[in-house]
Amino acid sequence: MKIGDLYFSFTNPSFFMLLTLSLVLLLVHFVTKKGGGTLVPNAWQSLVEFLYDFPLFSAVGVLFLHAIVCNNIV
Repeated sequence: MKIGDLYFSFTNPSFFMLLTLSLVLLLVHFVTKKGGGTLVPNAWQSLVEFLYDFPLFSAVGVLFLHAIVCNNIV
């Protein structure tokens, strides 16, 4: 897609980045939608906490999660 002097393309890596982001956000939403969790976390809450605390959702962490998901899917 060309807009003015800029060329935008939607490639496979772009698709998998959006897929990774969507899956992580859906997991966080469904695990925490009922009051934000319990005092003693279950396995799903522990997984979400791990995904949030380990990389701290920095740019490096998001790329790391993207690489994990892409290597397991493709």
